[in-house]
Amino acid sequence: MRSRMLAVCVTLTLVGLIAYSGVSTGQDTGGARSHSGNWPGWRGGDGSGLCQEKDLPTEWNETSNVAWKSAVPGSGHSSPVVWGDRVFLTTAEDDDKRRLVLCYDRSNGKLLWRTECPSHAMEAKIDPKTGYAAATPVTDGERVYAFFGSAGVMAVDFAGGLVWHRDLGEFASEYGVASSPILVGERLILNCDQGTVAQAGNSFITALDKTSGKTVWRTDRPGQSHSWSTPVIVPVEGGGRKELVLNGGNKVWAYDPDTGEPLWSCDGTTIEVTPTIVAGNGLVYSVSGANGPTLAIRPGGRGNVTETHVAWQARRGAPYVPSPILTAGRLYMVADKGIVTCLDAKSGKSVFQSRLPTSEFSASPIAAGDKIYITSEEGNTFVLAAEAKLRVISKNSLGEPCLASPAVSRGQILIRTQQYLWCIGTK
Repeated sequence: MRSRMLAVCVTLTLVGLIAYSGVSTGQDTGGARSHSGNWPGWRGGDGSGLCQEKDLPTEWNETSNVAWKSAVPGSGHSSPVVWGDRVFLTTAEDDDKRRLVLCYDRSNGKLLWRTECPSHAMEAKIDPKTGYAAATPVTDGERVYAFFGSAGVMAVDFAGGLVWHRDLGEFASEYGVASSPILVGERLILNCDQGTVAQAGNSFITALDKTSGKTVWRTDRPGQSHSWSTPVIVPVEGGGRKELVLNGGNKVWAYDPDTGEPLWSCDGTTIEVTPTIVAGNGLVYSVSGANGPTLAIRPGGRGNVTETHVAWQARRGAPYVPSPILTAGRLYMVADKGIVTCLDAKSGKSVFQSRLPTSEFSASPIAAGDKIYITSEEGNTFVLAAEAKLRVISKNSLGEPCLASPAVSRGQILIRTQQYLWCIGTK
């Protein structure tokens, strides 16, 4: 089980806050939504995996409907992010001793520059499915921010110049670092859980000033060592506040994004949690596994809200690594072994459960219009209809392994496989 703890969470035109009744979900990315065609962070920058582009490609292979592909040096499972005419990616080279931010030309895939993270100590332990470049970077259109665990966090300008670097200490994690940084206004927020099942580490969540890298606040998470999830911002309608919600080991946590103050917690997750929270319908949805529970929680509470704010729960069927997708009034989950579970988002009632014809999934799905895209570890992207039954529209192979989640930009899909960055769609 532990070897499945993949970061891919790893993993991407943030064009607007996706609005729902009661709660809207979306991460304040410092103006990222103002530029059409951007995908500025993990799962679009707001963690939802939703995009407003509807006419994405549905059929491709290694030689057909590929606008360009570019070699990616080193190794990593982070997802690509896009701003304007630039695509950013992280990687690790030289037996993973060197961590780098890469910049590609959005129009043709040409590698424009590479900036190395300052020297650092190596992590004592890492899982091969996480690696040393699993956290997806985030950008605000001026700088790109990358988190490398023991190598620290860095900000790089669009010319490749190092703006600042922060050493956050040694990370001793069971499977390595996977949680991606997010931007909330002028702050860069990072989930820094670490430790092992046997021994909790020095876990904390922190906000840094995005301009200088200085600490704005830091909140310790004692005993919390098993979350590889990326936090999200949930604006609470009627409450006049935003909550920073993190899917954690044994608990879901909400914090004040301005101060780091814990607001509420909810019991019920498994001890090891990777999927990112999604929100809608006045609820936040937590999934944890393998084959673990799904919780629908009303935000806006105080203290432990387990007895007061859980709207519904499904006890089995959740994925271990891939995050869920909330679309068409339904919560879709693709488990690591390819079982697709669909629940009614308001009631939690089962809509269907069926299996895809493949072995392993680590990437998280995206949704565009009435379609859902999910890529297997073999590099096969299944296009599913967002319906009340499993209907596979197409299966598209790129011929090599893929653990990273896709990005969307200007009617094209960007997919990072083991050796290449692919731009799928018309040139």
